[in-house]
This record gives sequence, structure tokens and C-alpha cells, in this order.
Amino acid sequence: MRVLVTGASGTVGSLVVRRLLDRGAAVRALSRDPARRIFPKGVDPVEGDLERPATLDGVFDDVEAVLLYPHPETAEEVVDRIRRSGVRRIVLMSSASV
Repeated sequence: MRVLVTGASGTVGSLVVRRLLDRGAAVRALSRDPARRIFPKGVDPVEGDLERPATLDGVFDDVEAVLLYPHPETAEEVVDRIRRSGVRRIVLMSSASV
């Protein structure tokens, strides 16, 4: 299973990435600037910005699940893009409504 993790370099996201890798999942990590981030071996870093959904073209290709930390102003458009890409599972992580 290939999983795209948004917020993959953050506190929670980095732990999720490691757990997914430990369980044998293929992990793709979304980052605004992947060249400036260090991800564990085996992670496929991709560039994109949840605040600018147009930058997400192609990042969901061959992905079965997305762990999503949405940006409130663009969440609806991002979820629409995920759905159109054929991703079957979205796990929403958010504290924005707390």
C-alpha cells in the first residue's frame, strides 16, 4: 500500500511515517520544499503545498490512502482533488476545529 502523508516532517507526521515504514507501507511525503527536508530511507518526497492546491497535480498518483492535515481555507478543494485522483481512503488529522 502506498500512503501519502501530508505534514510528514512535523511532530505527528514524522511518527506516522516511521510507523508506516515499519509496517511495510510505501510512503510518499508531501513537502513545500522536499530538498530541505530529511526523510527516512525509503520515503518518496514530493513537492506540493496544501495552501495552493494547484501544486498538488500528480502527487496522488498511485496512492491508496492519504493522511491529510488540511489547511482550513483550501481543505474542500484538496479533498476534491484527492477524490478525483482515485484515492480510496482519506484519514483526516486536524486540530483546527478544537
